[in-house]
Amino acid sequence: MKYKLMAVAVCSALLLLGCSTSPKMIGDTTVPRTILIKNNELQLNGAGIREKYLVEVYVGALYLSGKTSDASQILSSESDKCITLSTLVYLSKETMQAGILNGIAKNVSDDEFESLQSDIDAFNAFFIDTEKNTMFQINFLASGETELLINQKKRGSVTGFTFQKALLSVWLGDKPPTDTIKKAMLNL
Repeated sequence: MKYKLMAVAVCSALLLLGCSTSPKMIGDTTVPRTILIKNNELQLNGAGIREKYLVEVYVGALYLSGKTSDASQILSSESDKCITLSTLVYLSKETMQAGILNGIAKNVSDDEFESLQSDIDAFNAFFIDTEKNTMFQINFLASGETELLINQKKRGSVTGFTFQKALLSVWLGDKPPTDTIKKAMLNL
């Protein structure tokens, strides 16, 4: 009996481990539990759907080296991080550019925004018109580099921790696109 209970416990633990590595479903979108950035495996912190005017726009996911729901800690950390956005509708480059521009403007001071203008313009130049099911991947590297990949193809990068923090604040700052997407990424 003792061995049967131990066998059940071991099997249950193995099943739980298997479940934790399987992808997470958000609506019809598969969100991986881990993502590899420059040989560093990051784990899914949280994910959710961004809605605008009752339209589901994208599934946003936040990946970190260790789970946390502390936005200020994430914003100030100089470790590898990643945000993925899986589009649920067509998005023009102008829509993405306006979202980044407005998101940063809402979350930084006017002086900081002005000092970041050239970095924002450089990053926004990487966007292209996209169809439904396009994957944007923003890698926030510990080196201070911020990369944009679209469907796993690198479009470009901008360097600087101030820019990284400002861009992360679009989703994790005091004025995110919606409180729902921020809470989902923070797994609250």
